[in-house]
Amino acid sequence: MRNIKEGPLVSVIIPTLNRGRTIRRAIDSVLMQTYTNLELLVIDNYSDDNTDQIISSYHDNRIKYIKNPIRHLSVSRNMGIDHSDGKLIALLDSDDWWLKSKLAESVRAINLGYDIIYHDLIKYNPNQSLVHRLNINNKLKSRQLKGKAFDDLYLNSNAINVSSVVFKKSLYEKCNGFSELNAYRNCEDYEYWLRISTYTDKFFRLSKALGFYEIANDSMRSHDMRIIAYKKILSQYNNYLKTKKSPGHIYSSIAISYFSLKEYKNAGLWSIYCLKKTTNLIPRIKSIIVLLTLQLVKLKYFLMATYSNKSRH
Repeated sequence: MRNIKEGPLVSVIIPTLNRGRTIRRAIDSVLMQTYTNLELLVIDNYSDDNTDQIISSYHDNRIKYIKNPIRHLSVSRNMGIDHSDGKLIALLDSDDWWLKSKLAESVRAINLGYDIIYHDLIKYNPNQSLVHRLNINNKLKSRQLKGKAFDDLYLNSNAINVSSVVFKKSLYEKCNGFSELNAYRNCEDYEYWLRISTYTDKFFRLSKALGFYEIANDSMRSHDMRIIAYKKILSQYNNYLKTKKSPGHIYSSIAISYFSLKEYKNAGLWSIYCLKKTTNLIPRIKSIIVLLTLQLVKLKYFLMATYSNKSRH
């Protein structure tokens, strides 16, 4: 496969924290791209493992190594974009990696008139057996947005994988960067795609997997953070919606998170709210499952109380 030198400069942004085990794989996948007009900005949150040693071992003038004392993913991504020189921005997390043709195919699509490109990623689980770690049929799937990009994203959930995204830097200049509010730390990427979609509908999905997503055990996601983030999204973006439909996926996700936190009353209230507000089948099914499970929980406590009372007598 021949290398491609002509085209706009692509700035690849990799934020990292203590990813010495995976950072070399991510960097190598960038430097081995067939599209060679690129720069790579690694934003390190002062890792205390061997990350610094690994990055310093590279002698490639396309790499910019920046230290960021603020351990906040959005701050690191924004810092990388602020220091970039490219007309296009590509995002890559430090435990993910790309196929060699990823940038070439993304730039080709951007040149057709789109503003933001994304695609599927193949899931990789390092904790499974060698045979099962990598399954090309086990994908972190995206979907092509239909109609108004904002409506699709808001009503049908996040369709875009961070480590697949290439977008025009002009979008960053128009709508600013990733939100640095703590309320969005669980879904800063989803909030950013929503904000971009209020400026453009030119989203395009490449219908192939062009990279790999490693399933991490130390994921930042937690149920309480998810509740805060989704409630913030509802308050900030509901007025942008021009239809009477409702984002049932958000309501059901909040209900499930409350259930996982054993806040059963709130889980029930959000499930009922979802059933009242949305006609979307999948969120309705999830809400019904939460409500049925709540009944089983009540039965369990009733039986435990009954057994306890009989034991006393």
